[in-house]
Amino acid sequence: MKIGRLIASVALSAFVATAYADDADQFVLPDGLEAKIWAQSPQFFNPTNLDIDSRGRIWVAEAVNYRETLHPLHALKHPDGDRIMILEDTDGDGKCDSSKVFVEDKDLTAPLGVAVLGNKVIVSCSPNVIVYEDTDGDDKADKKQIFLTGFGGFDIDHGVHAFVGFLDGRWYFNVGNEGPQHVKDAGGWTLNSGMYASMRGKNTPNQKSDDGRVWTAGLALRIDLDGRHLTPIGHNFRNCYEFAIDSFGDMWQSDND
Repeated sequence: MKIGRLIASVALSAFVATAYADDADQFVLPDGLEAKIWAQSPQFFNPTNLDIDSRGRIWVAEAVNYRETLHPLHALKHPDGDRIMILEDTDGDGKCDSSKVFVEDKDLTAPLGVAVLGNKVIVSCSPNVIVYEDTDGDDKADKKQIFLTGFGGFDIDHGVHAFVGFLDGRWYFNVGNEGPQHVKDAGGWTLNSGMYASMRGKNTPNQKSDDGRVWTAGLALRIDLDGRHLTPIGHNFRNCYEFAIDSFGDMWQSDND
C-alpha cells in the first residue's frame, strides 16, 4: 500500500497546508497513514481541487479571487485571473520544491475543478468548462478551448465541478445547485435545468431540457470527449463535489448540506 499511502498523504497535505502548516500532528488518522506537510503557501494559495498526473505531479486549482463579486474585500488578489499550479518534488526528498503557474486566465474566477486527462487539462469554472493544452512541453498552456458554457454558479462554490475519466471513454462530472444551467453540447442538445435555492436570490423551476425532462438543482452528468451526448444521470443534489468511479462503473459522490 506504499503508493496509496503516498497519495493519501500528498492529497491531504496539499489541502491542509495553507491553514495548518505547523499542525500536521493534530490529524487523527487510521493505522498505517500519516500526514506530512508536502507543500504550503506561497507555493499555492486557497486550493479548491487537485489532480495527480502520470508523472506524479500535483495540479492545483486556486480560488484567490473567490467571491470577489460578492465581497471584494480580500487582501490577496490575482488581477490577471485565478491560476492552475503544477507542484512537484524534483529531488525525491518528500517535499515539494517546484511550483509553476500552468495558466493564469481572466476567464478563471474561483475555478472548482482541475483534471489532467492525457494531454488535456480540464478546468471547471462556471459558467465555463475550459480545456487547456501544452503543445510544446514547457508546462505552460498555449491552447485553449471553451468546451462547454452556460453553467450557473459563477464565483460561488456551487457551480460546475471537476471532471473524471472512465474506461468507457467518456468524461463524468457534476454541478452544484446554483443554477440555472443553459448548456448546449457540440451536437446541439441543450440542458435547461433549474434550482430550488440560490445565494443570488433567483429561482428557476420547471425548465425542460431537450429530452423533455425537468432536471433540477445539483446534477451528475457525462459527456463524450468530442463534446457530444451531454447526458444527466442524476439530479436534485445540493452541491455534489467530484465523482469517484469504482471498477464496476458505480459512481460515488459526496453531497454537502
